[in-house]
Amino acid sequence: MWNSLRTVLLLVALVVIGLMAINFLTNIVPILITAAAAFVLGRLSVNYDLMGVVRGLLNRRQPAPKATTVVEGTALVKPAVAPTATVTPVDASLKERQERLKEAEAPKQDALLDTDFQIKTPEQIEAEARAREQELTKKAEAPSPDAVAAALEARKKRLLGGQ
Repeated sequence: MWNSLRTVLLLVALVVIGLMAINFLTNIVPILITAAAAFVLGRLSVNYDLMGVVRGLLNRRQPAPKATTVVEGTALVKPAVAPTATVTPVDASLKERQERLKEAEAPKQDALLDTDFQIKTPEQIEAEARAREQELTKKAEAPSPDAVAAALEARKKRLLGGQ
């Protein structure tokens, strides 16, 4: 009797352990795989230029110049219409975007180097610190008892409506 009970309990324990292992594999392992893939892709993309991709995509959207096609060894003749020098709004906005990209890419030296600054001497720093300490001690000083009594009387009059 005890022998069969022990085997049943052992089988139940194995089933529980198996279910826990399956639960672990179905929940934790995908997270670990995602984390490993994100880590590897992050390490590989350290030196990758994302702005280069954006510039490449913008350059691809520009219409390619139309080339003349050759049919049976002879080039097709283009119409004798003179090209107009008008700029379409699409071309103007494209040029404006390209100029803005160039401006954004160029580092602004004036913004990086602030030439309007003064180096303080240790004496100036100590003088400023002493002045701040004096201001704080003035604020932290307790008011005189006469001032407190006068303030309480003024508050009573105000709350009681001048009575």
